[in-house]
Amino acid sequence: LPRGGAAYTDLLTSAFGGEEPSGARQIVVLDVESVQTSCGYAVPLCEFKEDRPLLTNWASRKGEDGIKAYWAEKNTASIDGLPTGMREVLDTAE
Repeated sequence: LPRGGAAYTDLLTSAFGGEEPSGARQIVVLDVESVQTSCGYAVPLCEFKEDRPLLTNWASRKGEDGIKAYWAEKNTASIDGLPTGMREVLDTAE
C-alpha cells in the first residue's frame, strides 16, 4: 500500500494506532495460504532487549527531502526489478 494512499492511512490507523514509523515508505499486505515450520529443537531462545534506534536516527538525519531522494534512487523497483509503486508516491508528493 503506497504511503499517503487511503488504504495505507486506514491500515495505519486501525492496526498501528495511526503512528507512522520514521522512514516508512509503504505497507506490504500479504495473504498467506500456507506456512511450513521446522521443529525448532535447535533454535536458541532469545530475549528482546530494546528496539534499535538506527532507522529513526537515519531518517532524522536525512530529513523528509533526503528520504524522498533515497526512495527515488533505491526503492522504485524491487531487487528483482518489479515496480514497487514508490514512483507514483513520489510523483504525487511533488
